[in-house]
Amino acid sequence: MQAEGVLRVPAGRETAKGSSSAGRRGVLAACVILVLVAAWPGRSVLAAEAPDACLIRLQGIINEAYAEAILRKIDKVRELGAKTVILEMDTFGGEVVSSMRFADTISRQDDLRIVTYINPYAFSAGTMVALACDEIYIDAAVGKMGDVAPINMATGEEMGEKQQAPIRKTLETYAEKRGYSVPLVHAMVSGQFEVFRIYLADDPAPHYITGTDLELRPKEYRDNIVKTEIVVRRGELLTLTAKDAVELGFAREAVGSRDELFDELGVDPGKVKRLYLSSSERLLAVVDTFSMVLIGLGLILFYMELNQPGFGLPGLLGLTCFAAFFLIKFSLHYAHMLELILFAIGVVLLIIEVFFIPGFGVAGIVGTVLIFASMVLMLQQFTVPGTTSEWRAFGNNILMVLATFVASGVVLVLLVTHMKSVPLLNRMIMRRTLAGAGATAVAGSHGEELSGLVGEVGLALTPLRPAGRAEFGDRQADVVTQGEFLERGTRVEVMEVHGPRVVVKAHEEA
Repeated sequence: MQAEGVLRVPAGRETAKGSSSAGRRGVLAACVILVLVAAWPGRSVLAAEAPDACLIRLQGIINEAYAEAILRKIDKVRELGAKTVILEMDTFGGEVVSSMRFADTISRQDDLRIVTYINPYAFSAGTMVALACDEIYIDAAVGKMGDVAPINMATGEEMGEKQQAPIRKTLETYAEKRGYSVPLVHAMVSGQFEVFRIYLADDPAPHYITGTDLELRPKEYRDNIVKTEIVVRRGELLTLTAKDAVELGFAREAVGSRDELFDELGVDPGKVKRLYLSSSERLLAVVDTFSMVLIGLGLILFYMELNQPGFGLPGLLGLTCFAAFFLIKFSLHYAHMLELILFAIGVVLLIIEVFFIPGFGVAGIVGTVLIFASMVLMLQQFTVPGTTSEWRAFGNNILMVLATFVASGVVLVLLVTHMKSVPLLNRMIMRRTLAGAGATAVAGSHGEELSGLVGEVGLALTPLRPAGRAEFGDRQADVVTQGEFLERGTRVEVMEVHGPRVVVKAHEEA
């Protein structure tokens, strides 16, 4: 039995070998087919069914970076093949210009059904974006919306008619497109409107009208009114709860949960894909909020660097601030080679002015203007304004950059005044040099009389850029030149003394 068994083994192996070869060929063919299918560009269509809807949560302050990130997610919705976008809102507002651009873009997405789900808040810029969407739903328990008045971030006060007018017109456009009451959206922006709800004898539907408009209507119209109710009193901004939003026709429905919302929209909860912002997108949005602070810090640190010898920590930190600002604007496609070249030329001209040309002349002025222009251009997506909104944005950007330059100067003065009380900063820069550059150099440690130094010749103990410290015999004093930069060790002569201000020049040997 063992012999037979042994004899059968070779025959059996040969048979198995033949069938195994055929099997391997079949497996190989199947693998080739799978590879081709996997490599085919249309594999995503076969691999996954398009979702019924995509949900994107909009949370926090709306700025350019955040708006761009949300718009990229909406483009992703198209790639996935979905036709409905749900923007779940939880925001107290955002930057005016950025929010208006974002809302305008949302209102033009006619190939998608974009729905706002307010959960729990959509104030100010959030309401603006919500009104631009096709439909609004709101959380029944705590949802709120409204109050779109522009606020001055520096003072916290409501801005005037010049800023309110374009926002009202923007909301008016959305209201007319989506069927909302124009007087009511006006009342969200400004407290100057008193809005009434009236019922006419020949029309059971409510009508909303401002008090001024009501007074201007003909007597026949007013006589046809059977009921009048005040909705918004003068001096108030329209802010809505979920019940108010539904009653006044802004929200389609107040819902208790996402599942209830999905049911209202007629989408399968299991076929709703959630699109999340990446960590880098969230970080970029946060940093973009403080982009002008980076510029201010960069200017201050560069000024510190120019008033001390060599290249140290202030210069390195200043370069880091500017690099971060450029990175943000390049990521948002606001900055291009033009802006970078203008900035670089401006910096080079300032360096030439500071190190090679006495005083502050044409090179310094042109350099400052180029840097200023590059900053303005990096805050907008157009080069030359062509529309009313672009001119308005252009003016706002100029004011923003100008305010940054002025604020930097104020901070610099405060640092000069209080540097001694800030140990880290006191070690990081040369306080005497920085103070002297402001033409307020204080000589000596005891404030002794300095008028006797006129005509004295001494030695510069530090680089004079244009201020520093010099030694005259056994006395030391903080000094300042008339604009020229002198190296350490240069012999200097006192030209004049004005109180604590000692003015010197390079001493010329007879």
